[in-house]
Amino acid sequence: MKVDVGYKVREIRNAHGLSQQIMADKLGTTVSALSKMESGIQKVDIAVLKKLNSEFGISVDEMLGLKSNKYFRNNEDDQGIRNNFRYVLGNYLDQKEKPFKNNAFGSFIRREIGSLIARASEMDLSRYKVYGSNGQGQWAEIPWIVIANTAITESAQKGIYIVYLFKADMSGFYLSLNQGWTYFKETSRNIEEAKYRIGKVAAELRAELRTIPLSMSCEKIELCGSGQLSNGYEYGHIIGKYYDAGNLPSSAEMIDDLCGLLTAYDEVAKILSGQNYEKLIEFLIREDKSLFSDSDQKNYDVAVDKLASSDSIDPIIEEDNTIGQSFETKGRKVWMRNARKAAYALVKANYQCGYNNNHTTFVSNATCNQYMEVHHLVPMSSQGDFEVSLDMLSNIVPLCPNCHCAIHFARDEKKLEMLQFLFYKRRDALEKDGIEITFSDLKKLYGIASK
Repeated sequence: MKVDVGYKVREIRNAHGLSQQIMADKLGTTVSALSKMESGIQKVDIAVLKKLNSEFGISVDEMLGLKSNKYFRNNEDDQGIRNNFRYVLGNYLDQKEKPFKNNAFGSFIRREIGSLIARASEMDLSRYKVYGSNGQGQWAEIPWIVIANTAITESAQKGIYIVYLFKADMSGFYLSLNQGWTYFKETSRNIEEAKYRIGKVAAELRAELRTIPLSMSCEKIELCGSGQLSNGYEYGHIIGKYYDAGNLPSSAEMIDDLCGLLTAYDEVAKILSGQNYEKLIEFLIREDKSLFSDSDQKNYDVAVDKLASSDSIDPIIEEDNTIGQSFETKGRKVWMRNARKAAYALVKANYQCGYNNNHTTFVSNATCNQYMEVHHLVPMSSQGDFEVSLDMLSNIVPLCPNCHCAIHFARDEKKLEMLQFLFYKRRDALEKDGIEITFSDLKKLYGIASK
């Protein structure tokens, strides 16, 4: 079996949580060359293999698949996986003619084959749940086996997971990074909207993922089913691979494919980073990716960094002097912030702290400049009291992380000192943009009592 050495380099890098820049430095090469190696465009030469040995203790034999190590499962060609999938493909249609209740074949799909896959791939069952389904009360048109990261996915009805999907005619099956169709169906006004939303999320995730295995395809899947759930699987497909019943690969290759897709699935978990799944959906289907709610701080910070790292940010020639966009959630109004404006303010300030430009921080991986955060001097939460938008360049202050925390959480004396400096430095610009506020009122917004 062909060994994709470049992909193994990427798997080692991801296992250690290293950026391409750090990995390139360790291997004595460039980011461009490393990227080509990991994508299979450029061969991995012996000098890099030696560096992998010295840096990570991985031998050349291990990299070439001649010997296993702790980062790669044993690649012995045990045919158990292939034979069990072949067993399902060859018998499912006949079993559908038999009673569903207490059917041993159905039990095999629900429990045994998933356990075999988990063992063969040395899956961490403290993180993943593996289970199958041949239907509920009656035989399913499309049986499946799900691998779900329990930190981000509650069930096959909602969330993002890896799934083996058998075609309705049993001519083959797919390994698919997919989504729960039921959630989109139940939260959309009609089926067409659900199809659009789930398809939009799939497309956005495909564009966002950086660890798509070379063996995976982005092409749509065809399950040959007639039911709405079958169509839902097709709409929700992100990336995957098809296995033809008449030409199944070895068990080792199938497990290699799964391990590669698990790496991409882990990246999805990092994209979520503990945030609410519904918020991720809201963000991915939003047409303007630069807009964030004032409660969505983590995504906002990431987007600011990404925008600021681009070669150029379009100058904001005209400021929007109308009240900002908002929406209602859980009984309160949430205001939108434009990450593009914040990124422009960051670049314009030359990545220096607006309170003290002598403050230094670490170098941002995204911008390759010192890391800074952005802060709205007049808080966005008070937008309802103003007739103009508070999301203006005059109101966006780059701050080092320490100053940003201080202006929110320091004792009143420190906050007062910082606010006086920033307010009187920006007062004229704020008034020019129609943001009129006294220093006394600004103190109240920060919870500083007048003395």
